[in-house]
Amino acid sequence: MLTINQVIVIIIITVSILLLLSRRLRHDIVGITTMIALVLTGFISPKEALSNFASVTIIVLISLMIIAGTLADSGLLEVLGNYITSKIKNEKIILLLLLSLTVIASGFVSDVALLLAFIPLIYSISLNLKKPISRYLLPLAYASILGGPTTLIGTSTNIILDNEWYNKFGYNLKFLQFAKINLISSFISILILTFLITPFLGRKGKEVTSLKEITVQNYIIEVQLTGDSDLIGKSPKSIEKSFGIKVLRVISPWRFIGERRELKEGDILLLKISPSQLPLILSSKGLKISQKPIESKEQFFELLITGSSKLRGKKIKEVDFEFHNIYVIGIAFANYITRIYDYVLRPGDVLLVQGQEPNVAKFADYYGLLPINSKGLKAFDKRKALFSIGGLALSIIANSFGLNIALSFLIGALISTFSGTSTIRKMYEYVEWPLIVFIGAYLSIGQVMVTSNLSSLVGGLIHNSALILFLLSLLLSNTVGYVTAAIILAPIALSFTTPLVGITVLAMGASSPFLTPFSHQANLIAYGTAGYKNRDFLLAGTIVILIKFFVTFYFLGLIK
Repeated sequence: MLTINQVIVIIIITVSILLLLSRRLRHDIVGITTMIALVLTGFISPKEALSNFASVTIIVLISLMIIAGTLADSGLLEVLGNYITSKIKNEKIILLLLLSLTVIASGFVSDVALLLAFIPLIYSISLNLKKPISRYLLPLAYASILGGPTTLIGTSTNIILDNEWYNKFGYNLKFLQFAKINLISSFISILILTFLITPFLGRKGKEVTSLKEITVQNYIIEVQLTGDSDLIGKSPKSIEKSFGIKVLRVISPWRFIGERRELKEGDILLLKISPSQLPLILSSKGLKISQKPIESKEQFFELLITGSSKLRGKKIKEVDFEFHNIYVIGIAFANYITRIYDYVLRPGDVLLVQGQEPNVAKFADYYGLLPINSKGLKAFDKRKALFSIGGLALSIIANSFGLNIALSFLIGALISTFSGTSTIRKMYEYVEWPLIVFIGAYLSIGQVMVTSNLSSLVGGLIHNSALILFLLSLLLSNTVGYVTAAIILAPIALSFTTPLVGITVLAMGASSPFLTPFSHQANLIAYGTAGYKNRDFLLAGTIVILIKFFVTFYFLGLIK
């Protein structure tokens, strides 16, 4: 029988998950709101809640983001990838080696950083082999996610699980605790991806013959009706039929807008269009699409927000685009949007901008953006590569000799900053602060589940079932995120009769966000760049998840 306190905790967690699912609020805001609700209801003290922001989990994550960001900026990954493709010409062998490199590297480097590092190389491969980019990008995105659980530092979920394990048992998990299971399942997966899934995906796309063919499918743009517009007096529905576009919203100074309401001068339309429809919109009389007329030397460019971009976490209106003579026309995005200038930029978003090529190039370089219609390769910085790898290696060695894991990786992060003044300037930019805030706030849920005895209750209800735990982690990781899955389910996994089995099953399940384009930022980047369909992720993701399931349960002795 549930107590009143347990019911309240369940309600708070349920509302929090629903807010995350709605995607109408940033995940860090949802995390802070949830933490405040737990504090106000007396389930956790303000001191305990705030102390989570200085926990081992947070310190290790911040340190790793700095090390991984420095390594990604060094250009080492691009050099290794290009070396492979310069020596080998067979498509299958190239892809197999590239995916293997990605799996191994993602045990130490951010999955999104890996994917962004290899996108230009994937384009080069598709161009040289005259194959569609869709044959390679989804497998690459999956490989960047697959390798994460190999080490305790490869993914946020493992760091969270290790911290929860330490809090309960007083010692850390082994650095390669999940390596055997994860590497076997990962390499079986990339074999399947290379020889079975890749050809299937390739039949859907056309061959890449131009840089401009690598683009997103749809953009959201704003247009304003001027006095001479032919659209005045028409309804939003009639505009959709005439232009073949989608009117998402009408912002009007007049009154409530319905589908049958006639449009007036000054109305602003939020439209969903494909890039090919942009000329049609531009040529329409009385539609103002930009703050200024388009000059003859100006063009439109697509810029991808990277994991280390200075624009990450900023609203569009907070960036002085006009200083660089650049103007935002539209955005490809995954979250809810009301006005373009109010949208908060995240890694994986693509900006459609107007400007002259030199200005756009300088802007992209300064803010750490990747033009998705060009190669955008980095120059190899040996000093950055040396210090980042050295810092990472020293951290692992120091921790293996008993030094506190947080202190070990803080030292590693400090060493990586010795690679140059540019690293010191960008150190804070490498950190994904919204994710840090979300994790710090959401850790309170795990604590409350333990203190309210809810974790033991749920563990008893599922009868220590590893299958149910795996399915629950799979559901949460593909809907509200792998971090949320780890935090909510870790206390339940640790309440199992055999906690190591529970935590291993959870680690494998929570790190499987393969079923939708929006389950993970790496999926979203692949989705936007290569034009996949939802069913591509559902089909390929199901196969990869089944492989992880059978390998995990076999090696844990749960199936024979």
